[in-house]
Amino acid sequence: MNITSNAQITSKHIDELIPLTDECKDFLSNAAKKLTLSTRVVHRTIKLARTIADIQAEESVAVKHLAEALQYRSKTMFVEAE
Repeated sequence: MNITSNAQITSKHIDELIPLTDECKDFLSNAAKKLTLSTRVVHRTIKLARTIADIQAEESVAVKHLAEALQYRSKTMFVEAE
């Protein structure tokens, strides 16, 4: 793998490169259900959360990073083309 940014992480490598705690997985699962997020949007949220954690010099992604990533979600940011 030759990945130089979080944006380049593919969906099949997310679990390997951005491991989430059970608490994070539960939070994200609940958010996905409540906000009716697609799998693609969930993956983009995880990558954004990893970037937020990187900026804060955090070793791993926490619920606070996922929550912040979801707050940046706009009506067009994560919309899939129809």
